[in-house]
Amino acid sequence: MTTAVAPSPAPRAADRAEPLLRLSGVRKEYPGTLAVDLDPDVPLDFAAGTIHALVGENGAGKSTLVGVISGTTAPSAGTMTLAGRPYAPADVVEARRLGVDIVLQEPGLIDTMSVEENLLLGREGVYAPRVLFSPAHRRRLAERAMDLLGRRSIQLNRPAGSLTLEDQKFVELARALSLDPQVLVIDEMTANLSEQGVPELFSLLRSFADRGGLVIYISHYLEEVFRLCDQVTVMKDGRIVRTMPPADTSEDELSVLMVGRSIRATMFRDDAVARTDGPVVLEVDGLAVPGRFRDVSFQLHAGEVLGIAGLIGCGSEALALALFGDLRPSAGAIRVDGRPIGYGQPRDAIADGLAFVPSDREREGLILNLSLERNIGLPSVRWLQRYGLIGRRVETRIARGLIERLAIVARGPGDVPYSLSGGNRQKVVLAKWLVRRNRVLILHNPTRGVDVGGKAEIYQLVRSLADEGVAILLVSDELPELLGLSDTLLIMRKGTLSGRVSRAERPTEETVIGYML
Repeated sequence: MTTAVAPSPAPRAADRAEPLLRLSGVRKEYPGTLAVDLDPDVPLDFAAGTIHALVGENGAGKSTLVGVISGTTAPSAGTMTLAGRPYAPADVVEARRLGVDIVLQEPGLIDTMSVEENLLLGREGVYAPRVLFSPAHRRRLAERAMDLLGRRSIQLNRPAGSLTLEDQKFVELARALSLDPQVLVIDEMTANLSEQGVPELFSLLRSFADRGGLVIYISHYLEEVFRLCDQVTVMKDGRIVRTMPPADTSEDELSVLMVGRSIRATMFRDDAVARTDGPVVLEVDGLAVPGRFRDVSFQLHAGEVLGIAGLIGCGSEALALALFGDLRPSAGAIRVDGRPIGYGQPRDAIADGLAFVPSDREREGLILNLSLERNIGLPSVRWLQRYGLIGRRVETRIARGLIERLAIVARGPGDVPYSLSGGNRQKVVLAKWLVRRNRVLILHNPTRGVDVGGKAEIYQLVRSLADEGVAILLVSDELPELLGLSDTLLIMRKGTLSGRVSRAERPTEETVIGYML
């Protein structure tokens, strides 16, 4: 399958006067909260044949609004029309039957069921029972769904849980496309995709729009809005701030509309001074993990942010896991404050003052149904016991302080991560490692799936920790993030270090990509 975004035909369906989907005065109230409040005199229109972005901070009302559109949330007031007819789905099944489907950010497959079973899940109100009970019909429907993607390498009889996260998201997309919807809602799907998967998704979405469909696209990556979308609507505090073509604005202006300030101005350091004059905290010499990376050596200083860049599969993720004791090296040495370290498991790394924020916060960083105070206290239980600081009251006090420090939007220490937005969940993962002072903080894609305001807060926290002398290893797929935060940037290619640049050299994205390739 080609990965290029298909060109748009002319004239575009977007030029038609009649919108495919119109929202008038839609409101959604929860006890004490007005989540969505659209102006009844200014309808929000979505045109057929377009990809229309919804952007805003976490809590801006985007997810609630698309919940109303997709039938998962009942509005408190307002009306909707679809193709000129009243549209008020009672639930997601009815919305799907009427031509509206959604692919959410969080995994939506049942791990223990096969790919084929997942592809047909929730289709009971769409297909006749005789079709769903016929093995031959079921297989044909599933094959037809996967043909829409061109990913026939995904075996229909495999358990969904055995697929990569990227393949799982494409199975969900195939399930949505298989019913030939009029409206397709995509919520933060690229957060789980590789460098190769993103253009593949874009091509599929552009093809769908060019056939007359409407894509409502939610993303925290503003560059995607400019690469992919025909219109962008900015939301703040449940209201529409502005709708415009991306060509009429800029990333910086969008961020100002979303959060009231320029994110770029608060995100990155403008100076070209590399902070590498502190004592060496972490030293890696000739480290290797068979099949993942080999002969990796570097030093990380107190107060330094050392970035690791590279394409998917370059070995950077495995390097982070090996440093934290989750992968066992076959060769090389790790030293912390000059002491040789041999890690058998992560708790050994924690005992030596290393902390790790994983890329997949839901699966690896949090226990979603455990209270915030317990999540925050888990990595520091032994350390707290050593000083006699253990007990529910201590946990609550510590959690309350960190919730306030990181501006985590939650009902209190007893709240659970499952009820929080993605950005606030990520702050909880970070809070876990702020209970005690760590020598080294390893961050793997720390802002994945986080809105621009949340990103700015996380970046400021990283800079603050570095100012306090914490040595930070930043592994990220986002080059602007790496270039903005790193004092030193290492580039990995096919399991080895292929380049090293300092902030003093003012490296560009082109320079780093050259080392990657």
